[in-house]
Amino acid sequence: MTPAGSVLDPSGILISRNTAVNSYYPAVAWGGTRYLVAWGNYGTPYAVYGRLVNTNGTFASDTIRLATGAAGIYHTHLAYDGTNFMVIWVEMTSPYTLKGIRVSNSGMPLGSPFTIASNVFYFKSARICFDGINYFVTYTRTDFSPYQLWGRKYDTNGSPVGSALRITPTTYGTYYGDVVPGANNRYLNVWNEYRSSDDIYANLDVMMVGIEEQSGETRTVAGLKSMFISDCIELTGQQAEAEIFDAAGRYLGRTEGGVYDCSALRNGIYFVKTTSGATLKAVKIR
Repeated sequence: MTPAGSVLDPSGILISRNTAVNSYYPAVAWGGTRYLVAWGNYGTPYAVYGRLVNTNGTFASDTIRLATGAAGIYHTHLAYDGTNFMVIWVEMTSPYTLKGIRVSNSGMPLGSPFTIASNVFYFKSARICFDGINYFVTYTRTDFSPYQLWGRKYDTNGSPVGSALRITPTTYGTYYGDVVPGANNRYLNVWNEYRSSDDIYANLDVMMVGIEEQSGETRTVAGLKSMFISDCIELTGQQAEAEIFDAAGRYLGRTEGGVYDCSALRNGIYFVKTTSGATLKAVKIR
C-alpha cells in the first residue's frame, strides 16, 4: 500500500502455496532493505518457513525452512535488530511451547531453535519487539489461574537476559497481548482482559537494563521478601534503607526499618532503590 492508503496489488501476491498442508498465521518484519515473511505449517511436515520480499513485491529468496517443529505451528511473529531477525512461534505440543530462532538478513537460520516458555496460550498471544539493545518477548502463561501475561528479554545472540517477569498485575485472565518500545526507556504492553466483559488494558513497563533481573553483580546486600506485593514492601538482608519510586520515576517515599506501607498504592510496577545503588522491582497485584 502507498502511504496514502492506495492498494498496489489488488489481486494479492502469492507468497507460498502448499496444497498438501494448511499454512497459517503469517507475520512480517522490515529488514532495512526488504521484508521477511514468516509462517507455519499446521500439518506435517511441521515447520516454520520464511521468504524475503522486495519493496516492489517481487521475491528476494525462495521459500526457506527456518525451523522444524514437533507439532503444528499455531502462531508466528518476528522482529529485526538491525542485523538479524528473531522469529518466534507456538508449537501445539502438550503443553504448548513457545520457541524462537535467529535468522540472518539473507533469510538463513542462525543456530538451532530454543525454547522461550512452556504452558503458553496457543492463539496469537506471543509477540516480540526489539528495543535497540535487546529483544523483548511477551506471552500468556496458562499454568497460572487466571492466565497472565509474562515477558522475557533476549540479546541479539539469542541468549536470555535476566529472568522471566510477570507483566500483568491483575486477578483476571489476560490474552492476546502486544508490546512496543517507546520513549523514556519504557515499553507499552497491551492485552485483552475479561472482567465483566472483554476489554483492552495496558501498562508501561521499564526496560530492565541494569536492574536485578539482569545484573550478575553480587554487591546487592538487600533483597525483596517478595517481588509480588499487596500491603507492604519489605526488604531482607543487611540493608534496610531504600527509596521507593513509581514506574514513571516519581519519588514516593522510603522504608522505615526495611518496610514501606504500600497499601494505598494502585496496582502496578514500583522500584526500590537501595543505598548500595541496586534497583529492585516490585509488582503490586492487589
